[in-house]
This record gives sequence, structure tokens and C-alpha cells, in this order.
Amino acid sequence: MGELTYLTRDAKQQKPEARSQLLRLFEPKIKKSSQFAPIACREDLEQELRIQLLKVIDRFEESETLDFWKAVNQH
Repeated sequence: MGELTYLTRDAKQQKPEARSQLLRLFEPKIKKSSQFAPIACREDLEQELRIQLLKVIDRFEESETLDFWKAVNQH
């Protein structure tokens, strides 16, 4: 299992350090996603993206994710 899976599991359990670390990992994507928004709106957009990321983490169900190696070996 990868680091991202462990971090997500811990973040879902409301562990603050894991949640902070995931936000840091996704910060470049958040910045890139907001780059075309008007400058006056970027900060609000980035904050909303962080909130949505945390909501997705809270809904994450590890049992519903596809195991990459199982999928590769099936073909």
C-alpha cells in the first residue's frame, strides 16, 4: 500500500498531521487549478478547493478502490 493510501486513511480518521500533509501534497494542483481564475477570486477558489479535498477524503472508502497490481495481473 502506498503512502497516499496511509495518509488518506489517517486523514479520514481526523488526524490533523495527515490532513495537513495531504493538503500540502495537493497544493501544487490547487494552485494550478486556480491559475486562470481572476486574481481577486483565486484565494477564495483555492480555499474552496481545499475544503472540497477534505470532503473527498472524508468520503474515501479504501475497500472501493481498485488494486492496481490485481488489475494489471488480470490482463
